[in-house]
Amino acid sequence: MKLFILPETPPAGNFSMRLTTREEILGRFQKPAYKWTFQVEDGDHKGKQITKITGIEARRGESLCNFLSELQGRELTPGESVDIDDFIGKLYDVTLTSRQNDSSSVVIHKVAPAVEE
Repeated sequence: MKLFILPETPPAGNFSMRLTTREEILGRFQKPAYKWTFQVEDGDHKGKQITKITGIEARRGESLCNFLSELQGRELTPGESVDIDDFIGKLYDVTLTSRQNDSSSVVIHKVAPAVEE
């Protein structure tokens, strides 16, 4: 079996990151989930990646709907249709914070659309 060695994860902080991929995986309790991958665009941490796992149902108050609202830059409304593939390849301002019980590990805290020049 071959393993792919992943790039380092960036440290806590604010980064300009591109959403590079979304893939369907089995998440917690073997339930379907999406794995979203962001990559740092520039600076000392260029190329480093971090992922976010969400559910696959876009219900208000749940992880996917909250995340899509962040990617869109506004709260999504019930009945609205969103093509999740439209977010791939776009640039975002991403805030990473240390995990509460593990300062050596970071998580995505906030995502907002970046203004591309």
